[in-house]
Amino acid sequence: MNRSNLIYPLIFLFILSCTNKSTKEITKNQVPPNVSPTQAAIKENKSIVQARVLQILPNGKNNFKMKIKVLKVFDDGSYPSIAVENQEYVVKPNFAIDSEGKLLNNAKNKGLQSLRNARVGETVKLEIFLQDGNNWLINKKLQEKP
Repeated sequence: MNRSNLIYPLIFLFILSCTNKSTKEITKNQVPPNVSPTQAAIKENKSIVQARVLQILPNGKNNFKMKIKVLKVFDDGSYPSIAVENQEYVVKPNFAIDSEGKLLNNAKNKGLQSLRNARVGETVKLEIFLQDGNNWLINKKLQEKP
């Protein structure tokens, strides 16, 4: 029997064994059926960003959305940051509310409400986070140091 005839079956077996291994690894690492892959991938996160206001989108008396462009992401070792510089996001305030759903009268909410009056082109410093894989929320308006 010729040696070259033996090599082809060996190569075939090698490729087959590699394919089976990767299939088993994928199956083992699958997300449970009641959890979306996005939910499994995104844990608690917090991004402290300096951003330019691109647009204010009113949504009722107290609510609004903002379109921002992230200019800088600041490191905060306590939580992973997933915001990316030079990306645009639509964010909305994460107001603190009481058990009846009414806005609390506190410094956090006053800071968030002040963003409604921001001017297009203005630079703001925010603490934002991603919730449920597609909702960016503003947790706090931060003071920029002069």
